[in-house]
Amino acid sequence: TLRQRPESRAQTDLHLLAAACSRHLLSHRGTALTSPSYTTDQHQPTNTQQQHISRSLAPLAAAMEFTNFIRVPRIPNVLLADGPGLNTLVRGEICLTGHHLIFAAEAKEIQILYNSIDYTEKKVLPGKGVLVLLRCKTSQPLWLLLSNEDYYATLMFTIDNLAMPVSLDWLFSFCFQLRFNSDEEVQLNSVDFWNLFDCQAEIERMGVPMTSWRISDINAKLEFCPSYPAHLVVPRDVDDSILMDIAKFRDKRRIPVVSYFHKRNKVPLIRCGQPLAGSGKRLYEDERMFRSILDACPKTVTRGLIVDARTAAETAIDRGKGGGIEDSKMYFNWTVVNGAMADLRTLYDSFIKHIEAVQDTSSGSFQARLDAAGWSRHVQTALSTSVVVAFNLHREAMPVVVHDGNGWDRPLLVSSLAQVMIDPYFRTILGFSMLIEKEWLECGHPFSRRHSHFGDRSARSRDRSPVFQLFLECVWQIMQQFPCAFEFNEHFLISLGDFSTTAQFGTFLCDDMKERQAARLSTRTTSVWAFFAQQSERRRIENPLFEAIHDWIKPSSRPQNIAVWLRCYGRFTFTQEQHEEMDVLVRFLADQRKAVRHEVELLMREVEGATAETAAASAAEAGAEAEGETEADAAATGSGNGGGSSAGAGGSGIVGGGKDESMLGGDQLDTPADLSLAGSTAGEAAPETGISALAQDILEALEAESPSPRKVAASASASDALAFQ
Repeated sequence: TLRQRPESRAQTDLHLLAAACSRHLLSHRGTALTSPSYTTDQHQPTNTQQQHISRSLAPLAAAMEFTNFIRVPRIPNVLLADGPGLNTLVRGEICLTGHHLIFAAEAKEIQILYNSIDYTEKKVLPGKGVLVLLRCKTSQPLWLLLSNEDYYATLMFTIDNLAMPVSLDWLFSFCFQLRFNSDEEVQLNSVDFWNLFDCQAEIERMGVPMTSWRISDINAKLEFCPSYPAHLVVPRDVDDSILMDIAKFRDKRRIPVVSYFHKRNKVPLIRCGQPLAGSGKRLYEDERMFRSILDACPKTVTRGLIVDARTAAETAIDRGKGGGIEDSKMYFNWTVVNGAMADLRTLYDSFIKHIEAVQDTSSGSFQARLDAAGWSRHVQTALSTSVVVAFNLHREAMPVVVHDGNGWDRPLLVSSLAQVMIDPYFRTILGFSMLIEKEWLECGHPFSRRHSHFGDRSARSRDRSPVFQLFLECVWQIMQQFPCAFEFNEHFLISLGDFSTTAQFGTFLCDDMKERQAARLSTRTTSVWAFFAQQSERRRIENPLFEAIHDWIKPSSRPQNIAVWLRCYGRFTFTQEQHEEMDVLVRFLADQRKAVRHEVELLMREVEGATAETAAASAAEAGAEAEGETEADAAATGSGNGGGSSAGAGGSGIVGGGKDESMLGGDQLDTPADLSLAGSTAGEAAPETGISALAQDILEALEAESPSPRKVAASASASDALAFQ
């Protein structure tokens, strides 16, 4: 029962009861498993049962610790408000469990993971109580009116200790267990969702020429650079001893490695950490590495581009701390530019202001509040920087190196967006999942620090930053400009953002692959890709308008093309009924279009078959006419030699009979092909324009006969119908 999310107050009571008695259970755990009833051959637990017992006791152990932070399991007489104005109030009570804060009322229940709470605000209302705002990382606001200060202190004590627990093992992902339905359980349980990404397969897909590049196993044990994957693609003439020297010169030992390889142009996208140049320091091996990158490219490539994602001011500050940027005088044939992306703290402050501006329903200028937040400017900068990288890779056939300070935040954002623009594979559901695995998980984006999953609370404000959320929003902005280019829809992006912050799945836990292996997440938690592999979720995240674009896409980063993601940031404030109704209409039309296209394909095959039959019949007729003429000539020759006129008449009759039989005998022309062949002379093949015109007529006829989607969405209002038109 503890492995299931509590969905009612009865289950909540059971959860608290189990937490209260867990201390007694665990105190006897050692003797219980070795008691005579378990040590006899008849009752000895199997390995599977032992693992099940072990995993079942893990949440109980955490629950035992949680009881120390839950002073009162229930807070009665709580009012749920729709905002600071207290316009709509719902009376209920708060239930505090080991992982969830639950607001329970007669007609409403809200469950919130402690780990999803970002910050709280308090406002004392004389004569009414204490108004508390719980702002979640998922942008969900929860306004609670408590009756007195004591309840507020009790609630804050629990939230302060469990919103960011000190131990990784306390997180809900270690208790959560995904249950598949019976139809797909066998198939999905056989898939290893923790090892979907295959480095070798990706290298082959990108077409990396191994005559110029090689796979280095210097990081096979994740000790050379814990934030890098086990296999690194580097120029062939750079051996591992040189990589060891370069690691000392690059921040966090993040040496320049291939992130993506352009299959047609044979040029790489490289990411790394900043050079520790300080005040004029240089390293010959590092400079040689950059020359080797150019040498590994085709001979026509003579220059490269280095994109520093930081602003020039931030670069100067980092130079004073021992960091810096490459000097074009030392790195020959490389152009260095700044991407001008904001620092992590600025991103976080702007993100919080943006959410508050979107959810602010008070009077005033909505656009002015958004401009003051400045989040859209960060989206513009990220998109424009990524367009520069994609343009130079795809159009200019130039190798590009991207870094900032430590190399595990903004470079991953820029390189991922550039790959989405260039490679249509990364615009599919599988490809996008592999992109996140390759660029964000294996390359060391510190998810736990950026989302405050667990650890030192004093570092919470310093390390918190929505870099991954910025990436998801930039992808959404591209989707708005190219709505048919992606196999997935915005539900996929929203869910990924929620799961990365709430730590419900183990995929986004820890800061690098070495920590994930040490925590044994693959055996103790559930992968988020298993969740999306379910048929119900797959249909929910699929884009019904998907039409693969096999070329690169170039989004605009102009201010007028940057939209507000209301479906994500305003979903808890504004009604989503219109969005849901439009989803139904779009999916209905997509299904109709698919059915119509299938019908058109069948009819076109029928038309082509009828055309081929008619052409064959015409050819046979022409052959019969030619044979008849030959026989007539022979008969005429015989008549001239005294053969008589009856032979000529008989010959003429045979020819005439043959012709009449060819034209009138048989019904092969009684097909839809008659429409396209009307007006053609005997023996002529139907022109291609006729078939296309027929297909167009069929398409229009089927669309005219198809039922109106308004009948399906009968609840749509007049405004919705107008919007649909």
